[in-house]
Amino acid sequence: MRTVEVGRERTFIERARRRQLVAAAIDQLAEAGYAGTTLAAVAARAGVSKAAVLYHFTGGKDELLGEVVGAVIADANEVMTAAVQSESTIGDMLRAYITSNVGFLAAHRREVLALLAVVNGAGPRPDGSSLYEPVSERVVAELAGLLRAGQESGAFGAFSPMVVARTLRGSIDALEPVLRHHPEVDLDAYAAELVAIFEKVTAP
Repeated sequence: MRTVEVGRERTFIERARRRQLVAAAIDQLAEAGYAGTTLAAVAARAGVSKAAVLYHFTGGKDELLGEVVGAVIADANEVMTAAVQSESTIGDMLRAYITSNVGFLAAHRREVLALLAVVNGAGPRPDGSSLYEPVSERVVAELAGLLRAGQESGAFGAFSPMVVARTLRGSIDALEPVLRHHPEVDLDAYAAELVAIFEKVTAP
């Protein structure tokens, strides 16, 4: 990643250009997938030269797509954290976790499809794990912590927090083909069904 000169932050114009290039990369990924997202294609979509892309992302495609992944995950975390923290009971927090997560997918289909294109298209890391695996494991662990807290408070019954956390995450992650091929699906109804299922699973 290109480092900023010592004592100087990126200018407003530089930050704006990077955001423009990230937005162009998201559109390209959502439409053409990982293999079809080249620096030249992103540059053409943004109306700039390939050299301009490399000026802002000297790490090339890896750096640019890494910025896409980071931006989408950060936006999702912000939405979900605000929704969960606005609730006062563990049960309502779990409900907010599900509805805000599915709601984000519904409202940001292109961004999520872009993220998935990177995750699915990037090769494995040196240890054989996927690009998204560290983030996925952290998310599962945090959800398991919420479920465990519900058990300790008596709001939830007896079950394996880790198993339920992985099952819930898998149910949400399974929406990828729906986002890609079935825009007619009512995701609010999907979220409501998930809430009903996991309220039964976690009931005391």
